Amino acid sequence: MTKLSVAVFLIVVGYCQGVWIGEEYWTSVNMDGSFRDNRQVQDFIVLPPNRNLRDNLKDIYVAFWITKDEGHYEAFGTATRGEDGRICATFLTRYNTKEELCGGFRILSKHLRTGASPFQWVPANECDRKLAVSYRRKQIARTYSFHKQENFISTANLKEKSAIGVESDGIIVRVEANEFPQHYNEYVEILIKNPDLENINFEEVERLRLEREEQERLRREREEQLRRLSQYENEDNTIHNLENDNVNFRKMRRS
Repeated sequence: MTKLSVAVFLIVVGYCQGVWIGEEYWTSVNMDGSFRDNRQVQDFIVLPPNRNLRDNLKDIYVAFWITKDEGHYEAFGTATRGEDGRICATFLTRYNTKEELCGGFRILSKHLRTGASPFQWVPANECDRKLAVSYRRKQIARTYSFHKQENFISTANLKEKSAIGVESDGIIVRVEANEFPQHYNEYVEILIKNPDLENINFEEVERLRLEREEQERLRREREEQLRRLSQYENEDNTIHNLENDNVNFRKMRRS
């Protein structure tokens, strides 16, 4: 087998591992908590649980964290909206410790231009691996906590049939099919991208276009207001600078 054939084979195998989705399906949350590309919370994808939980009214979002602190590391976690309006997320670090962030991660969102949301949860034991959203051979899981009646986002490995994540109280939970096959089959779901759900809603596309145009207009207005305010403050500082009272008027005029 030639080198080219090997390369093509590896690429094909890599694609069969799952579905890679680009930035158009993610909202980047800056370190200050703001969103890029005029995104809003309404763009975040919410897939309701299929069972009764303690707090069914509270939305949770799929968060994706990439860090290069000590080499490349990626993890999926649970994001929620706090009472102060901030979006914060909880992840599992490379050392299996809890990390809570309010910026510097991504949130799974509707398509940036079309508004499409072609995602759904399927039981892990029924998942078609070729449809699973995957990064670096890791998948996105939703794990149900039987005792606490809640669900949380975790990082899965379909090849190993395992999922690991952090519950709302900080407890780290790992579910493995080898040890707990019933728990894995009943309480772990995998996120897939369903091709049948990728139909473009043109009304939604137009709504998003108008919405983002309005957001851009408001952003420019705010920037202009801040620019004028800064200009006035600089003028006030010059006019009301008391140090000028100690300078000879003629000297000031000559300068």
